[in-house]
Amino acid sequence: VSTQSTGTTAIFSVFLLRKELIKTQWIALCLLFVGVSMVQLSQNGTKSSAISDVEQNPLVGLIAVLASCCSSGFAGVYFEKLLKGSDISLWMRNIHLAGYGVIFGLFGVYWNDGTAVAEKGFLFGYNGWVWWVVLMQAFGGLLV
Repeated sequence: VSTQSTGTTAIFSVFLLRKELIKTQWIALCLLFVGVSMVQLSQNGTKSSAISDVEQNPLVGLIAVLASCCSSGFAGVYFEKLLKGSDISLWMRNIHLAGYGVIFGLFGVYWNDGTAVAEKGFLFGYNGWVWWVVLMQAFGGLLV
């Protein structure tokens, strides 16, 4: 996935950030896309013995990987464009984006586990290890 993501990020950089690629870079991107696609599609007739009873379609897998790479590449380049074209600090932009994440996260919690949260509380089951992981993730994000 990361190999294809490199190509989509470069293409979005050209269109959104107006970056220029030289001829050899375009050729390299095309070869990268064709090579990864050929590897994915060449696995059309092979199945692993562990999952032999599951029907797989490499073309659907390739389309899913391309969709994932396009969304990842677009998100990264668009975020870069927002940061470069705005007077708002990185801290404020992160708080703004985290607000959306909190809203969607809370919606998902109440959609999936609303009755359990109403009965036992939002932090039910949190112990010392859970709080340690939460703090490590929070401080790790601040360091980055």
